[in-house]
Amino acid sequence: NIIHINDKKYDASNLTKEQGYCIEQIQECQTEAHKLKKQLDRVTISQNVYTNNLIQLLKDKEVKE
Repeated sequence: NIIHINDKKYDASNLTKEQGYCIEQIQECQTEAHKLKKQLDRVTISQNVYTNNLIQLLKDKEVKE
């Protein structure tokens, strides 16, 4: 397994335990960041839908008055 950092290649089997631990943490952070981005996308879309729904409801009320 080859790790690429700053345009250099490192053989994962030659890394120290501490270096390997850092790589594991980085990978978990990347996974978590991706998961959080997906959640943010869903929340943002939901917020837009509710905002557009409110705008339409307010317009409908104006028409009735």
